[in-house]
Amino acid sequence: MSAHLLVAEDDERQAQVLRMYLPSEGHDATVVHGGRVARST
Repeated sequence: MSAHLLVAEDDERQAQVLRMYLPSEGHDATVVHGGRVARST
């Protein structure tokens, strides 16, 4: 079962890891930088 995930991550290195890892596990992911951006997404 796949899910679409919204991830708020302010660390660029961690964000890149998540962008690569989550799709490889079958999940769609939107990675944004910070909570304010996440709330407006």
